[in-house]
Amino acid sequence: MFPITPHTGSLAARRCAAAYTDAFMTARLTAVFLLCIAILTSGCVFRPSASASCNLEPPDLPRLLQAIRPLVEKGFGDSEIDAVQRLSTSTPVKNTGTKTFPISYRGTESTLRVELKKDDVDEIEIWFITEPELAKEIQAKMKDSAR
Repeated sequence: MFPITPHTGSLAARRCAAAYTDAFMTARLTAVFLLCIAILTSGCVFRPSASASCNLEPPDLPRLLQAIRPLVEKGFGDSEIDAVQRLSTSTPVKNTGTKTFPISYRGTESTLRVELKKDDVDEIEIWFITEPELAKEIQAKMKDSAR
């Protein structure tokens, strides 16, 4: 028989490879973790929002939407108003429909989210969720149109 002698070089090489792999993987995972944190926090600029809301009858919706239109510089024109009106007619009673529009308000890019709920066929609850100042202006238009 042939004598078996352990080869110490291969054992040392395996330990070195294992140590390299562990250190390499730890460094990689740390880099990925830090990159994820950077990506998640860089785009998360907190922008406060507020809402304006009212209840109205379906025939009054177009008048309200037209009253709000001049408050928004860009992004709430005829096609968006039509989309909200279609949302109103297509949303079943006791359900809520939502549309979100990219807008420009006072030179700032923002969003205007419109949520409406049909309590019954004769009444709509509508919310406009957006920049606090725009929400105040929309609420004022709602009060004016209610008079």
